[in-house]
Amino acid sequence: MRISAADIYEFNPWWQSPERIEGDPRVVEWRGAAFRWVPRLCRTFEDADVIYTMRGPRRVGKTTLLKLRILDLLKKGTPPKNIFYYSCDLLSNPKQLADAIDIYLSQVRGQGPASAEPGRVHIFIDEVSSVKDWQKGMKALIDAGKLRGCTVILTGSHSMDIRRASETLAGRRGNTAGLRYGSPDKILLPMKFSEYAETRSPEVRDALRGARALPAESRKAALLELLDGKMPELFRRVMGQSRMLEGMLDDYLITGGMPQAINEYSSRHSISDSTYADFVNLIMKDISRWRGEEALARQVLWRVSETMATQVSPNALKDGTDISDYRTVGKYLGALKASYALEQTYRLDIRRGQPFYRKGRKVYFADPFIFHACRGWLSGRDAFEASRMFLGTTEMKGRLLEGVVGSHIARLAYGLAPSSLFDASGAVFYWKSRKGRELDFAFSIGGKYLPVEVKYSSRIRKEDCYGVYDFMKTGMATKRGIIVTKDVLDFGGRCAKVPCYLFLLLA
Repeated sequence: MRISAADIYEFNPWWQSPERIEGDPRVVEWRGAAFRWVPRLCRTFEDADVIYTMRGPRRVGKTTLLKLRILDLLKKGTPPKNIFYYSCDLLSNPKQLADAIDIYLSQVRGQGPASAEPGRVHIFIDEVSSVKDWQKGMKALIDAGKLRGCTVILTGSHSMDIRRASETLAGRRGNTAGLRYGSPDKILLPMKFSEYAETRSPEVRDALRGARALPAESRKAALLELLDGKMPELFRRVMGQSRMLEGMLDDYLITGGMPQAINEYSSRHSISDSTYADFVNLIMKDISRWRGEEALARQVLWRVSETMATQVSPNALKDGTDISDYRTVGKYLGALKASYALEQTYRLDIRRGQPFYRKGRKVYFADPFIFHACRGWLSGRDAFEASRMFLGTTEMKGRLLEGVVGSHIARLAYGLAPSSLFDASGAVFYWKSRKGRELDFAFSIGGKYLPVEVKYSSRIRKEDCYGVYDFMKTGMATKRGIIVTKDVLDFGGRCAKVPCYLFLLLA
């Protein structure tokens, strides 16, 4: 495929008239949606000579975010030809990527005084991870000095590219040291419960902002207040919405944080088969691109759905499958994690402050919608009806919620220490005492590990706290722990008991 100026004009209709951005399918869909999410991540892209990457699962809204940013730039008066968008779906090599950007910079923006506009250039390259070795194309442009005065955002659906970009483009990403929001490598994940709640409810949004609970450091301070036996300001502000928040959490366990699923459920109280199927098909496309086999990925996902929230090893996961080598299971777990479908939590080695990689790990689905989509595909049943039945039992609901709590803790850990090389498996752990008592999660906060146990119940017994108590005896824990409950709020004793819907607002 040879790139031409005509090709890139098709992707940028606002060059002819800025108003044409309003007709973009993503903008039209967003404006007409019942649930219009503007990711907090939008605010973290700064106008500087920086090459950003933005990763996240399929269908999470990366392309929509780019189009909304283009809409905002045009409204602020950015010259239309200073904004370039291109999708890499049809590109096959890094040279084509470099050619597309070079044609824009030299032939379109640089045609002459009539078309050449002064000021910063904004370059948006979508699904760059579909181009093998795309970093080489970007490196060639950087080394040739062609990206001066440019802010570049590259999106993709596979986390392995982040490490490769950091290695290949080391020292070439621009003035990253001066960024207010940390790493130039951004991750757009399905919306957290707090984002979901604030988008649905102006009262919750006002409470979050009034309590200044959006920055990670503010949420850390609120957690430390809990550990001092105090009620955080955010909790005071939302106490009147407790019943509404509990209902929102039930809905969130069906839709997860995926915008398309949320909009369908908001407008007609169901989610179409095609929405589930499209997501799974794209995940399998990623598996194929990384030389995996759909049949084996299917068997691994089935075993994960059976063992979710329990300790399991790759060797145990291969039981009941056609896979003979546990290393193959590990390969597929890694590929599904890199595609943001799964997350893994390892057991904490207290002495080293590191995970036991060779002991059993817990494997969770990264989002409730992803779980329901995969489970429906694996079973051949109607995914939406199967999700309602699954959540009808307290035990199953609790297992899914444990994964939700874990993913939110991981995102808080990242917010407190953002890094291009951040890996949640090295920041959030589970733990097991010599007595065999298990603690669901432990993560570092304020120089100590905060123990968190998930007990989705309205009745918390003394023995429900034993895992927290055992962990506190190690000397590595904070002075108190947290039990995440269904609806119990109690700051007495050595464990603060917090309803899940409140805890997730802080994480």
